[in-house]
Amino acid sequence: MTIAVRRWRTARAVALPLILTAVTSVFALQVREDAGRFSALVIHGGGALVDVATTELSALPSSHASRQAWERFRAAHGQDWAVHLDRRSGAPLLVEGRGIPWATTATGIDGLAASLRPFIATNKALLLADDAELVLDADASGEISPDIWQISFSRRIAGIPVAGERYLFTIGHGNLMSFGAPRWSRIDADPNPELDAGQAQARLSSYMGLTPADVATLAETPSLQIIPLRAAPAGAAGASARPYTGPVGGGYTSALVWRIALKVDGDFGTWVGQVDAHSGEIRTFEDESKYARVKGGIYPIGNDQNCPEGCEQPGYPMPFANITIVVRERGTGTAGSHPFGSGSTSAADRPDPDTTARSNVPGTSAFPTRAPVAASSVSIVVRPFAALDE
Repeated sequence: MTIAVRRWRTARAVALPLILTAVTSVFALQVREDAGRFSALVIHGGGALVDVATTELSALPSSHASRQAWERFRAAHGQDWAVHLDRRSGAPLLVEGRGIPWATTATGIDGLAASLRPFIATNKALLLADDAELVLDADASGEISPDIWQISFSRRIAGIPVAGERYLFTIGHGNLMSFGAPRWSRIDADPNPELDAGQAQARLSSYMGLTPADVATLAETPSLQIIPLRAAPAGAAGASARPYTGPVGGGYTSALVWRIALKVDGDFGTWVGQVDAHSGEIRTFEDESKYARVKGGIYPIGNDQNCPEGCEQPGYPMPFANITIVVRERGTGTAGSHPFGSGSTSAADRPDPDTTARSNVPGTSAFPTRAPVAASSVSIVVRPFAALDE
């Protein structure tokens, strides 16, 4: 892609305006530069940061109840099944082997999901999952390659979703090939809230220091969630961030929270708090907006390839670029920075096929993006901050 602009000439003794004659590369999410009004209040944590403790079945004593139960599973279905457990819960992270013949005429997501229910109920003691808690996630299920299907179940307890927890089953070529849960925690939180949504929002507003002069609006309807938490080791005052080495099944506790998302006039952020529905404690508080910066290559003086003045200098911010995201046009600031709001898109909202780049943000649909500048356009890539650790 190129950006054409007028070439300005000025005396070299003064600061030369940087002229864009050919821009070829662009972009990526950057950490928001300004501290922001609420940045000092950020509390990271919640279920998203709770680690698992991967344990091979062979690492458990032969007398351990979990190992004996899985050995019986192997005896029934084949010794070559590999079993990886989460020591925190005892639930399987991944179980894979030669396959269990899956004699079913069912087809499609709904049919295959229904065929799995008896297997889940029969193996409740191994999976540590109650069939009644498993809710088919059709959006995360489907045929991932010819004749190989992934069926995903999310988790709900008393109708309340458990954040980040799901069971995945892979069925292919007439066999159940693998199954497991990226995390499946022990839930001990009372699902009956003592605070209602209004009281939780008031707690969050107080924590944020909002005044009657602030205009705050809900970015989404408040909702109850259950979040897994690290359990405190025996005799300890609080949970430890160190790798879990305690007894199998003793590494999790949980909390019932209200998820409250607020936008405050004058601030770019979408501020999301998890408010304990029993104690009122603010368990997490973070900005869930995605921020991007449009960058490109520039030629400082000319494009004659006589370096350095005539060679492209990459990674320069593109100030005042117009950006169209889901057919909404916005502008970048003086450093080329741009805030992305939270949310998802649908196919009907996407711009025309000449979109310059398309990327997925986890938890949302595809974000097609286009950043027209002058007569041409700059492509921008939308990625979560977590991908930019380097």
